[in-house]
Amino acid sequence: KNFAKLNDLNLNQLVRALGNSSENLVTQNAQNLLAQPQCFKSSLYTAFGSSLENSFPEKSAIDATIALYKKATECDSEESAYRAAYRLGLLYVWQDQCPAAISHFENVQKSPDVSFLHSRSRYWQLYCKDPNSSTSEIASQRLKKLQDFPLSFHTLLYYGDKSDEVFEIAKA
Repeated sequence: KNFAKLNDLNLNQLVRALGNSSENLVTQNAQNLLAQPQCFKSSLYTAFGSSLENSFPEKSAIDATIALYKKATECDSEESAYRAAYRLGLLYVWQDQCPAAISHFENVQKSPDVSFLHSRSRYWQLYCKDPNSSTSEIASQRLKKLQDFPLSFHTLLYYGDKSDEVFEIAKA
């Protein structure tokens, strides 16, 4: 229960340690962590959230993971906070709560520390975009995505069999 002692560990160390713990122990400690009034490093919340994902689709695990990722995004702005924001956005998409996901995907794109998540978060942000947005606005955003990440999986997924278009636009 002394979570402050874990603040010195990085995300990978925490994930490894939790991977060696029983599911019940992880769940108990995750609940105890959420009950703490103070903030700890985002890596602690992110590691517990990541570990609880192994218990999906249990509703209690989903709810606790959402709470942990939310707390991670509120406590600091380290890389693990943005990783948590991305995972939180994905959970919202999975739960058919796209409007709640968009701001998390936008925040991920603001951090250079998680540039490897930028194209993915932009994909999901566009996926969740308000259906009332103008077609030209969405097309413009997709074009920017294509120019920024022409060969990313998500860009290619958008354009499917139109690979000739992809390479022509990427050259521009």
